[in-house]
Amino acid sequence: MNNALDEQGSRRLIECGLGSAPDLSGPSSLPTGQLQDASSVRIRDTSNNSPTFNSEGVVSGRIEVKPSGETAWGTIRYSGWGNVDALVACRDIGNELGYATINGTALSYSNTPDGSGDQWWIWVDCSGSEETLDSCSKSTCNGCNNHQYDIGITCKFVQADECEACPAGKFSDTIDTSPCRSCEAGRYSSTSSATSSDTCLACEAGKASLTTGATSESTFTSCEAGTYATAASASCTECAAGRYSSTPSATSSDTCLACEAGKASSTTGKTSESTCTSCDAGTYSTEAASSCVMCEAGKASSTTGATSCTSCVSGRYSTTEASTSCTSCEAGRYSSTPSATSSATCVACEAGKASSTAGATSKNTCTSCQAGTYSTLGSTSCTSCEAGKASSITGAKKCTSCEAGTYTPVEASTSCKSCEEDGVSCDVRACDDDQFNNNGKCEKCNNIVSTMILAGSFLSFAVVAWYSAAIATNRKKMMQLKVATTFFQTAELTTLIKVSWPAIVFFTLPFQLPISDTKCLASSSGWNQIHTFYAYIYGPILVFIVLHLIPEMSFRERKKRAALLTVLISLWYSPLLQTIASMYECVPDPEDENRQFIISDPSVSCERSLKRTIVNIHTVVLSLIVGLGFPLLSFLKIRSLRKAGNLDYDSSLANLFQFYNTRMPYFETVQFLRKGLLISALTGFVDNPEMQAMSSLSINGSFLLLLSRTRPFVYYPTSNSRRNLFQIAEVSSTITCMIGNTLGLVGSFSSSDQSLIDLLGNALAAMNIAYFIVFMLNYRREVKKSAKREVEWTAGATRYKLDETFGSELQDAIDEWHLLVMNLEDFSMEDRRHLQIVDEMPFVKSRIVSEIGIILMETDEKYTGASRHLRKPFNAANFRRKCRSFQAVLDPVNEDFEKYVGEARGPFNVLEIAREQKLEFVSRVLERGDSSTVEEGEGNNPLQQIEMTATAAPEKGKKSYEKAHIARSENFKQEYKARTKSKSKSKSKSKSKSTEKPPSPPTTLVAAIPQQNLLGGSA
Repeated sequence: MNNALDEQGSRRLIECGLGSAPDLSGPSSLPTGQLQDASSVRIRDTSNNSPTFNSEGVVSGRIEVKPSGETAWGTIRYSGWGNVDALVACRDIGNELGYATINGTALSYSNTPDGSGDQWWIWVDCSGSEETLDSCSKSTCNGCNNHQYDIGITCKFVQADECEACPAGKFSDTIDTSPCRSCEAGRYSSTSSATSSDTCLACEAGKASLTTGATSESTFTSCEAGTYATAASASCTECAAGRYSSTPSATSSDTCLACEAGKASSTTGKTSESTCTSCDAGTYSTEAASSCVMCEAGKASSTTGATSCTSCVSGRYSTTEASTSCTSCEAGRYSSTPSATSSATCVACEAGKASSTAGATSKNTCTSCQAGTYSTLGSTSCTSCEAGKASSITGAKKCTSCEAGTYTPVEASTSCKSCEEDGVSCDVRACDDDQFNNNGKCEKCNNIVSTMILAGSFLSFAVVAWYSAAIATNRKKMMQLKVATTFFQTAELTTLIKVSWPAIVFFTLPFQLPISDTKCLASSSGWNQIHTFYAYIYGPILVFIVLHLIPEMSFRERKKRAALLTVLISLWYSPLLQTIASMYECVPDPEDENRQFIISDPSVSCERSLKRTIVNIHTVVLSLIVGLGFPLLSFLKIRSLRKAGNLDYDSSLANLFQFYNTRMPYFETVQFLRKGLLISALTGFVDNPEMQAMSSLSINGSFLLLLSRTRPFVYYPTSNSRRNLFQIAEVSSTITCMIGNTLGLVGSFSSSDQSLIDLLGNALAAMNIAYFIVFMLNYRREVKKSAKREVEWTAGATRYKLDETFGSELQDAIDEWHLLVMNLEDFSMEDRRHLQIVDEMPFVKSRIVSEIGIILMETDEKYTGASRHLRKPFNAANFRRKCRSFQAVLDPVNEDFEKYVGEARGPFNVLEIAREQKLEFVSRVLERGDSSTVEEGEGNNPLQQIEMTATAAPEKGKKSYEKAHIARSENFKQEYKARTKSKSKSKSKSKSKSTEKPPSPPTTLVAAIPQQNLLGGSA
């Protein structure tokens, strides 16, 4: 025993011999005094001195190191410093100084006194098994001296100066200061002062103990069932998952028995075979399995406790794992692939063949269809050809529709019969899926052409609607549009005569293109004539609602909307009635004489059902509201307007009566009724094309007779014959339709001669195109010539002087008035055309007044509306000049009106127009002027020069104006009668007078109009 002391007499750990160790339990085991420095590691306190042990043998402070090869001490930076590193540092100090290190902990840099000199290491990483700090991983730092981050340690040491013998269960096999070591778990020793681990005896197999330093075999316990232990085991080992053992104190894993194949156990230490559970269907297991394995795709297991999965045989497949069975290929398919993992391996029987067997393994199971039947790709059975189709070969992929003139009334036909020989009507029949029924004739579908046709049909409606809104205020162009649309819609009805017209006929009618082949586009979605029926009803209604909901707009915009609505309703009226009628064109089903379907779509039955009831309700409502209600309502409203003398331009119904004279302003109702009668006749005689053609010809002929006798149109002359252009256009349109009816009649009597019908159809198409071209060119030419004549006549007259600031709408209205006055000079007062022109004058004057009123309204809104704060200062001089220009137009118009119409009809001046429009600002300015509206620096308002008060001026002006008109009117009437009588006496005199400029009252220049004329009074 070496009882060494340090230089200051401090006690260290004593070195003890074999079988003994330092006694650390004595009262003097805690070190005292100052801690000495080790050769490479030391601790410094806050005074930069070696720390002193406290009463528990603990010292702490900044750690400093002197690396090998260095002569100066330095510190360690805090990076990564922890308790493991601190324990190794304490151990390094204790081992060198002879202390037993109990523990060591790290101090953070905030709790460590700052050092000086170098920082040798910036981080240290120890595993905990090192004996010296220098043997740990570390990183040096050259030139580092930021001591704010120096780290420290706290160490606890003990010491001893006596040795004690190792007790039983422990031993010491070295001569040093280390303590006695305990026998490992699983071993024991009853020998004291043991000098070797050999004295630690192994525990027998089948037992175990976790205790170290055991002194007796009695401390070991026997292993339970489900576990085992070999000799010197610290613990009993559980049997692995998938095994079990019922033997206690087992000494080997051999006692753990395996779960049999088809079963599994997922937990360890099981004691009974019952813990091994059978695998579910779709899974399997081998021996000693801890879990069941899912069957892979292409295999299956239908039983529990399976030891393997069975591969799917040919004709069957399995797409997922854990399948309990393989899926058979559907009937109509076969597969020769074993262990198939997808239904894609099932090959479809080719078209013309079928197989009713599921899980077929060979294509030989697909048998060919017999004659009279057919099949598509992957069919389970052959389908009988439907009535109207036949198949004469085996293995047919589809049935062929009976050709024109042949039929078959039963299914599964192998051939078609002759209609003529059997005396059967073959007009209506079902078509193939890739065909559509065009007036009883099956035609091949062409989706590209069908799409273009359908788009073109809708585009024609859209173009007409847009054009009508653009020309709403131009009566000449609106009349042209009206005649053209009426012609096309009436000519379209000719194609409803049940004759096999060639397709070119339909392509010449923009509103009725051959869109029955929409079946080709929408067959996949189940579209049929019922859907078309509802589309024709609710589509336009939705458009009308949207137009009605447009916010408040100006008069011109309202006028355009009214024109648009009128045109849309006119365009909608005929197709709607046709669609309604098509739902009642029922014909017997050739397959079932007790069943009927509509001729335009054999898929729509005429039998009583809920769908049919809903269609009937729509038909009744629409027939009453639209078919009869719209024409009747138009007739009653227009007639009431005529009685009240309000057939004016401002009326919302102006687009319905503006083309007709005041004796028959409701003639548009006749047009609607004409279309309704035509559609009714064509529907009523749907199975008799001869009667269809004759009734259409009779209705159009009656309309032509009525048109010729009543001459309802307003007068618009041609350049040559002085005849009414509007009348000529409508008469020629009706005659063209009658020619088409005649062609249809000839075709109906020659229904068996398709070549003749094609010839008639080509002639009808050519006539439609020719009429349209001739009508458009001549109408345009006549309008231009009339306009030129009007310009020439106006150039010779000086009564109408127009201001350059007038808008195009007012200019057009005044031009139209010029044309009326000009044409009156060509006819005597007894001439019927003279009366037509006179009847039209009130409407044209109302248009002039309305256009002036719109301009005044815009001025009034500008200076009184919501945007008045943005207006420019009111220029009274310009406003006066414009009003005088208006009055310069109104004066001769009023004079002409009284001369030809024979009565005075207001408004007579600008002020009355403003008052009728309730334009307070404009009325106030015209009555008495308003100095507050004069531009700054302009001076007094020039209108203040008007020498009338607000109350007396209008009445006085009106009376004086009427007196002047009466005087002039009497003189004019006498002159006019004399002139017309002398004009009719001789042709030579008539010719000479026709070259003269028409007489006109004295010129009234704009600059010479007295200001009081703005309020009324004589010029």
